[in-house]
Amino acid sequence: MESLSVLTHLAISLNRFISVWFPLFYERAFSVRKTKVFIFVLWLYNATSATVLYEHFCHFYFDDKIGFLTFSNSELCSFIGWYGDFLKNCFYVAIVMSLDILTVYGVRRLSKKLQSGMTDTALKKMSSRDRRFLKQTLIQGFVFMLELVTYFVVPTYFTNDWIVFFGTSFAWVTVHVADGLIVIICNPEIRNFLFGSKIKSFQARGATIHLSSVVVVSSQPQHQRS
Repeated sequence: MESLSVLTHLAISLNRFISVWFPLFYERAFSVRKTKVFIFVLWLYNATSATVLYEHFCHFYFDDKIGFLTFSNSELCSFIGWYGDFLKNCFYVAIVMSLDILTVYGVRRLSKKLQSGMTDTALKKMSSRDRRFLKQTLIQGFVFMLELVTYFVVPTYFTNDWIVFFGTSFAWVTVHVADGLIVIICNPEIRNFLFGSKIKSFQARGATIHLSSVVVVSSQPQHQRS
């Protein structure tokens, strides 16, 4: 579940990054059909790797004695847990944060090109979205990194059952709840949607730029009605 969540974040970040920096390639690479195939391959890869690593080579189970999910006690399992789980997911999270930061930079470059046709209020709204998105990215990355560190480090240095429980099993479940809460907290558009309010789009001469937890969308100029 955690690996799939991190991979999904990576796919979304890659989608945003390409849409900003390579818009022409984006239209070909992320069509509806190709996106569905990409998601299917992502799920298939995660299911296959999890089955091979955690069911065949190394059993991943809940230990009643220590109260958290753990690997079988063997040298191979220690290797898989450290390199195949901890370092791999840390690497994915680092890539996600890097891509999102580059995406924010790309959007700011795009906004400068549109400044001539935008009001001060519109520029302030766009800048506010940039800051919220960057804040969301950094907080999500920090939370995922913190969960990975506590899960693999806490059992090594602590023996208290409660400390181990909150640093492992509880953290493992909580990180996925926190991920959604961070998105809601950092995006007033989502809060308004959840509470039933209408979401108002920010338009500037036919270009609508949404920078929250979604991609940047550029629309064609609207034709006036005759």
